[in-house]
Amino acid sequence: MATTPPPTELWVLLKSNDSAVVNQAVLVSTQDCRFVTHFIKAIKKELPNKLGHVDSDNITLHLTKDGPALEPDDALPAQNTKQTALVVTVPPSAPTLVSMAYGKADMPFISESTEVQEDQEVWENIPVDESIAPCAEFVELFKKNCSVFEFETEASRRTVIDLFLREIVSQFPAFQVICEYHMTHVNEVKKRRLNGRCDYTICHRGYRHLPHLVVIEAKVTNKETMLQCIGECASIHYRRKHAGMPNCCVYGIHSTGSVWKFVFVSQEGVVYVSGEKHLDVNHYVEEGFNLIYRLVHYVIHQSFLNSPRTTPNVSTTNLLQ
Repeated sequence: MATTPPPTELWVLLKSNDSAVVNQAVLVSTQDCRFVTHFIKAIKKELPNKLGHVDSDNITLHLTKDGPALEPDDALPAQNTKQTALVVTVPPSAPTLVSMAYGKADMPFISESTEVQEDQEVWENIPVDESIAPCAEFVELFKKNCSVFEFETEASRRTVIDLFLREIVSQFPAFQVICEYHMTHVNEVKKRRLNGRCDYTICHRGYRHLPHLVVIEAKVTNKETMLQCIGECASIHYRRKHAGMPNCCVYGIHSTGSVWKFVFVSQEGVVYVSGEKHLDVNHYVEEGFNLIYRLVHYVIHQSFLNSPRTTPNVSTTNLLQ
């Protein structure tokens, strides 16, 4: 009985892992292909743009779309047609990491990346301790600052923020201000990354490698997005939570020097944002000046109470609070 010669070409169809993509069947030469394993390598060469990145061992060949995979040492199937093309399958590609700068990310991206709540709440009734008052020396420094600078640039507006941070953080010797702190947040599960530079952060002195406690962003105008500040706070919350720290609360300050907003990320990941608080940077106005002083003091004091291990002589384990 005569034997059927092996086919010189076979139709194959690459099965798409994307339902919106429809591939067309193509003819692939079977030259030098004795077994299925040889033919898979020939298919890979025929479709370099679609299969060039896939290892041959991860490609399977099927008689039908839902049929079992042919074994590598199986003989080549009989001659087929375009309508009965062999089906080529590859495992779905691993999702790629999507990266965004803190200043560009929207709230859905921040929420997915950091696991905080997407909807923001209004932070009302922030406790203001009337007994907290700036010293006379600090008031004079502020007045001198008002008389020296013109406040049209971020650099000049930062002088106001610097004054408040220097005066208040110095009351908490365990804390240190880090300027231009590079932050990178990666969520491997969600394949999301946030990165950028934070204008200021506050951390335990001598422990900048641990999750920081307060984020401060200086902006030229109040029209600039607050999402950068929120994203940085949310990233620290995520890091504290996944480090197993009992207290994951994080505070943030967003300021133009004259307009201040305050951010709080709760233990549960709820994001609270205050209304605008105003400070006259050109003249000393006691009421607004004292309010900003007390609010900044409150944020830093609460961070100290939430993470009270204060001396570099204690262990890193004890600092994980």
